[in-house]
Amino acid sequence: MENKLGQNFKFFSLLKFATPTMIMVFFVSLYVMVDGVFVSRFVNTSAFAAINIVYPLFSLLFAISSMLASGGSALVAKRMGEQKNKVAKQYFTLVVVSSAAIGLIIALICLIFIKPIIYLLGSDDSIYQYCYDYINICTVLYITNDISFVFRCCRQT
Repeated sequence: MENKLGQNFKFFSLLKFATPTMIMVFFVSLYVMVDGVFVSRFVNTSAFAAINIVYPLFSLLFAISSMLASGGSALVAKRMGEQKNKVAKQYFTLVVVSSAAIGLIIALICLIFIKPIIYLLGSDDSIYQYCYDYINICTVLYITNDISFVFRCCRQT
């Protein structure tokens, strides 16, 4: 089997390898912009400001999910490459359970300390309720997003 990552990359071969990721980042960025346009037009600019204020929290949570998923998928892939499928399955289970547990702990911390977090992120009283609603909904759904990210990363191995 040929090791695609071990080859000597030239500009165009690297571009071919990176293009799917670049396209994905483009569409995610486009989604964020379109979401902002819809929120500011159909709700109001205060709701749009609230989303932008609390967004760094979800960037941090996404980074944690990414770290767990990437590291976990590397462990699983290494064991699969060594033909240790039983150990790979055990690692995969450990990554999923750990991700769910860490996601639950983070969600509970966010929900318990929601008011200080909102003000720490820079909110004021005029947009507090929008921030509260947005964090509340996204935090409750964070666990499912976290686990789905693990499944997406490990599926590629």
